[in-house]
Amino acid sequence: MHAVIWGSCGSLPAPLATAAIRSKLEDALWAARDQRFQSRSEIETYLNKLPRSCSGTYKGNTSCVQIVTESDAVILCDAGSGIRDYAQSLNPDGVPRDYHIFISHLHWDHIQGFPFFTPAYQAGNRITFHGFHPATAATLRRQMEAPCFPVPCSTMQADIQFDIRQEGAGFDLDGVTVRTIKQQHPGDSWGYRFEAAGKSIIYSTDCEHGPESKAADYPFIEFFQSSDVLILDGQYTYEEATNEKRH
Repeated sequence: MHAVIWGSCGSLPAPLATAAIRSKLEDALWAARDQRFQSRSEIETYLNKLPRSCSGTYKGNTSCVQIVTESDAVILCDAGSGIRDYAQSLNPDGVPRDYHIFISHLHWDHIQGFPFFTPAYQAGNRITFHGFHPATAATLRRQMEAPCFPVPCSTMQADIQFDIRQEGAGFDLDGVTVRTIKQQHPGDSWGYRFEAAGKSIIYSTDCEHGPESKAADYPFIEFFQSSDVLILDGQYTYEEATNEKRH
């Protein structure tokens, strides 16, 4: 069981600017100043040893995280622009699959990639949205309506279902237990804890932890307890989070 982060930017996609790419190139070239490469394969080996901060990037797409388990079902958290990169990584073999998308909340950066999710246009696939916002289906369709998008949601050939539950409910998905927690965020947000084979991964994004988080019985303490992987956002400095970015 592990997680693959396909998108981690908040608010909007943020591809690398030229200055950032140039800085990475400078770092890589300086680190290689004593190297003598005889082939492209030696360059590839060298690049593989560089830290991610130098050879790649952590940013770019908005929220989408894949939870990989032994289950045949595909588990995704949110449908930001990162879901497009996930779809492009798939083998175009045409084999129908089950996709389960857990939605934290309906802000645009968490759903804007769905119109570009190619499995949704392929007959035989089954896509189930899980979450707690009653407006999930209407919101996903609305972003594809004219004049915002040229292709309506009705053109999608996959079987798309919506599993919307009440606060406090959990999910059981092909051997994966999913616990949930309501989070403080405009319009409400939900965190998800995926448990399988004795391991656990938590996806908890867009949650504000204010002064109440210092209480001994703060519910997130128990929810986060003993998790193997905890994915949460840290977009603001402490000063920003407690002042101008509060709420």
